[in-house]
Formats: sequence, C-alpha cells, structure tokens
Amino acid sequence: MQYKYSYQVNDDFIADILRIDASVYQPAVQGTENSVLARYNANRESFILAYDNSQIIGYAAFFPITNELSERMKNEDKAFDDNIQAKDILPSYTGNNDFDLFLISIAILPEYIGRGIGTELMKKYFAVVSDKIQDGCRIKNTYSYAVTDAGARILSRNGFTEVKDIQHPELKTITKLMRYEFSKP
Repeated sequence: MQYKYSYQVNDDFIADILRIDASVYQPAVQGTENSVLARYNANRESFILAYDNSQIIGYAAFFPITNELSERMKNEDKAFDDNIQAKDILPSYTGNNDFDLFLISIAILPEYIGRGIGTELMKKYFAVVSDKIQDGCRIKNTYSYAVTDAGARILSRNGFTEVKDIQHPELKTITKLMRYEFSKP
C-alpha cells in the first residue's frame, strides 16, 4: 500500500472518492461531486489517500472547522455530513484561535477491509495533526460521526469517546458523535 496527501496529487481523485463512498455508504450519507469538491477547494489538505498500485482504495477526509460549526455539532440533534457548507471549513490550520477538526470520513473498498488500511489512515491522520500542533496550531478536538459499527470501533480504538447518539433522519439509525480531545501542551 502507498499513502498520499491530496495536496500531492491532481484533483481528479474526487471521482475515486465518490466510487468508494458508493461502495461503503448508504446513498443518504454519500458525498456528492459538488460537496466533496467544495470541501477540497475550501481546504486542499483535506484527504489522505490509500493506493494499491495506482488505484485509490480508501481515504480519510478531514479539515479544520469554524467554532460555530463545532458548537452546532455538539448542541444540535442532527448529523452534519454532506450538508456542511464550505463557509464552515477553515481554509488553513494557521491563526491565533483554538479550533476543532472534523474527520468526516474514513472509507475503504470492502474487498480491502481487514488489511490494516483503516489503522494506517488513522496513524497518518494523527501524524498530520501532530505536525500541525508542533507548528503552533491550536487544535482542541477532532469530531467524527460513526454511522457504522465498524466506524465506531476504529474511532474508539484510536481514543475517540462518544459525545452523544443522534437519530440520523435519512438512515433511520443511531449515529454516534465521537470526539478525540488533544491534550494541552
């Protein structure tokens, strides 16, 4: 396996993200071309891509979010996924304010599950965040929604704790808002 960051590749990978989403998620929580591209355009560092040879077989998508969106995630009884707006995404990790991250998705093609790719994507995610913190970024938390049991397990194994359960209106199932809290230096 090989791993690359979205700023290292051409932006034609969006079609691969949509293909993976279609194989993993129910239609109600799949990204659309417009929404995924808007998130990528808002923050070009937002993807870690897993490759098998030259094919993208999985990814992690994350980005810094505004304090307003962070508060809404914690306080509103709804899941924020493909309905977030580009205005809710911070364009960079710099600034004088504390902020949170949103790990919106980790998705792997079903035929590649069980090969440690999710674990490696999480390691690479935490390495990116660690580098940002070392560079002076003031990251408080990462929030993520677990829409599957497998998602909840990988988040829990990586130190995320459950904040609350949300009845996902489109899925008619419980979605878990999970949080990873970064320790203060």
